[in-house]
Amino acid sequence: MRKIVFSSIFVIAVIAISCNSVHSKKEKIANIEKEISSSKMTKFDDAKAEKLIALYTDFVKENPKDTIAPTYLFRSADLYVALNRGNMAINQLDKIITGYPSYKKIPDCYFLKAFIAENTLHHLSLADKFYKTFLEEFPTHPLSRDAEASRNNLGKTPEQLIAEFEAKQDSISKLELKK
Repeated sequence: MRKIVFSSIFVIAVIAISCNSVHSKKEKIANIEKEISSSKMTKFDDAKAEKLIALYTDFVKENPKDTIAPTYLFRSADLYVALNRGNMAINQLDKIITGYPSYKKIPDCYFLKAFIAENTLHHLSLADKFYKTFLEEFPTHPLSRDAEASRNNLGKTPEQLIAEFEAKQDSISKLELKK
C-alpha cells in the first residue's frame, strides 16, 4: 500500500514539475518576444532574435505535441527572415508542413516559402516552384492571386513592370474609346 501511495505521489510530483517547466519556458519566451517587439527598441536586436529562436527550437524539441509548437516554428521562420537567413526560415516552414499538417497557417507556410525564395534568397526558379506548389495545393486561397501575380512577374525589373502596366492602361483606354 505504501508503494502505491509513494508511486502516486511521485507521478503527481513529476507531472507538476513538468507542467511548471513548460509554463516557465512559455513565460520566458513571452518576455523576450515583448522585448523584441517593444516600441522602445530602435534597432532590431540580432542577439535577442537568436536567443528567441533557440528557445523556440528547444521548446518544440521538448514539447512537439504542444499546440503552440507550430506557432513557435512559424515565429522562428519570421525571425530567420529578419536575420536574412532565408534557408533557415524555409526549413522551419517545412517542419510545420510535414510535422503539423492540420495547422491553420499551412497555406501561409507554402506561400511564405515562395516569397522568401524570391525576396530573401533571390532564387527565382525555386520561388517559381514554390508558387506553383502553392497554387496547386490552394487554388482558391485568398493569396492565390498574389501567388499568380508574383509568379508572372518573377525576375522583372520595376521598369519592366511599369512599362507593362502602362501598356495595359493604353489598351484599356483604346478599348473604351471604341465603345
